[in-house]
Amino acid sequence: MVDFDRYWIMDSQGLRLRYSCRHI
Repeated sequence: MVDFDRYWIMDSQGLRLRYSCRHI
């Protein structure tokens, strides 16, 4: 099963939403 997690990260261009794919 694959779970997609959303999380906010700060980078040189500001705040953006990243999607993380992890296997359960």
